[in-house]
Amino acid sequence: MSITSIVEKIQSTFQKRMVTRDMAKSFWGLLKTYEDGILLIDLVDDRFRLNIFDGGGAHTVSAEYSKVAKPPLDGLERTLNNHSIEYQALWQRGLGRLARQITAHGGLQVFVNCVYFVSTPEQTEAEAENIRKMNAYLAKAYSKLETAFGTQAMIRYPEALLASDPDHKWGVAPFHYKKDTYAFFIQQVKERLS
Repeated sequence: MSITSIVEKIQSTFQKRMVTRDMAKSFWGLLKTYEDGILLIDLVDDRFRLNIFDGGGAHTVSAEYSKVAKPPLDGLERTLNNHSIEYQALWQRGLGRLARQITAHGGLQVFVNCVYFVSTPEQTEAEAENIRKMNAYLAKAYSKLETAFGTQAMIRYPEALLASDPDHKWGVAPFHYKKDTYAFFIQQVKERLS
């Protein structure tokens, strides 16, 4: 299934652009074109599964992708979640590639947004367990990112700032935080750049 045949069904221009970039893996080519600036790493989308295709291609099974990329998908071999050994190996390989390219580039400053999933009102025990699993995954991933990019890259939050916003414009979710959380992030970036 081609990129065009999938993304043409997505209404939002932003969502279309994000799915296209994931499917085409255009990040790697764009990275070389940036002369300087910030690379922000945020692992919120690591909650999604990964479709692996014959020939080695992979697509993130995001909400937007899932709505339009309906089975059967040509060449789909398997789907991985972030707890699988194969997913972890692919993630580690991607981190190694990124670290090498950032080192070779020299002009980019890396920031890692170290947020964790939070409890939400009326969550089920199954949802609470998924949050615990995701946070265990994130803790390991942040440790690897700190090893790769240093302590100065890590934006960590006071525990009180990581709380769900019941009035978030995109709804209640373990990764939709209070406005104070986002304000803290902006403050941290400004301080580190000044």
